[in-house]
Amino acid sequence: MKLRWWILLLTGIGLIVGPVIKNIPGFVVIVIDKTSMQFPLWLGVMIISVTVLLIFLVYLLLHKTSAGLSQAKSWAGNKKWRGARRFTDLGMIAFAEGNWTSAEKNMLKASKVSDTRLVNFLVAAQAAQKQQASERRDEYLKRAKENSPKADIAIGLTQARLQLESKQLEQALATLNHLRELDSKNPYLLSLLIEVNRQLKDWKPILKLLPEIEKNKKTINNELMDIKSEAICGFMNGLVSAHKCEELVMFWLELPRKDRAQKKYIINYAKCLSEIGEGDRAERELKNHLKKDFDDNSALVYSNLNTTDPTIQLDFLEKSLKKETDNYLLMEALAQLSVKSRLWGKARDYLDKVIQIKSSPKNVALMAKIMEELGETQKAQQLYKESYNLLEFKN
Repeated sequence: MKLRWWILLLTGIGLIVGPVIKNIPGFVVIVIDKTSMQFPLWLGVMIISVTVLLIFLVYLLLHKTSAGLSQAKSWAGNKKWRGARRFTDLGMIAFAEGNWTSAEKNMLKASKVSDTRLVNFLVAAQAAQKQQASERRDEYLKRAKENSPKADIAIGLTQARLQLESKQLEQALATLNHLRELDSKNPYLLSLLIEVNRQLKDWKPILKLLPEIEKNKKTINNELMDIKSEAICGFMNGLVSAHKCEELVMFWLELPRKDRAQKKYIINYAKCLSEIGEGDRAERELKNHLKKDFDDNSALVYSNLNTTDPTIQLDFLEKSLKKETDNYLLMEALAQLSVKSRLWGKARDYLDKVIQIKSSPKNVALMAKIMEELGETQKAQQLYKESYNLLEFKN
């Protein structure tokens, strides 16, 4: 009910009740300490009524004032929130469009009022990253942590990913190792750890992480298998570079049997043994595989192993080839093994087939050497000249 209707109602009641009260006999006495005041009854009722009315009016006035202030404050607040949401939307649109400067600027404006400061700072950090402003990026990530301390994992993963993109590999590794203490099972964290170590070519941590990732995945996808292959072969190659023969053999023996049965690992292991001076051991390892599953590519690797007795390789390959192969690379390998074994007749026969398929300066020169060893000097000179002409033509 509006104030004016209250005033009219109370005035009407006063006009009706006033004369009635005035004619009622009696009085009101107010005693304070030793002082007393006496009023007619109607006057006392009138004073009390007016006092109550004044209190009521003051209450209404305060209530209206408070409601007005709250409404004004709410309106001002809503205006700020609407502005923050608008800046957030503009920032996201700019980021999606690749306008990194605008995205960063709008996200910072939104962060001043917005209740989504975490998102604002994370997007601003990524926008700064795109502008190669690593100092601003780190500042935004720091402010994100200050505003959302409970989002440590999300902020840390964003930081590690951005450091990885910037090729700050050591910093990314330190960030991820810290996060792993907080959440050791996070699959995204583990995949980032693998990628960082992969780029650092540190294969041992990857080999330790892979079983954990394989355990968390229902199916092993091709990418994970490629990473595993790269890690196993990379670790073996690293041992070769460090001339650690015993560690190489021990690593191979510790691999699961299913891995040791895979062709790509057997071939890589054989190559590593050969490079480290264990060609005879490599020959035995790869021969065992070829007996079970013979193929031209593995045979080509086998023929190129550095052994003390190449006739063993030559004899095995000749027995294994049940029919003539059309793989000229393998025929070339057989010719080279024959040369190493000083079996010049065989070398000539194999190399002649190779040259018929594909002639090259290298093979023609090798044939010239074979002719020399067989005593056919004139033919050798002719072939040396032919090799030179082929080389000149090629250049």
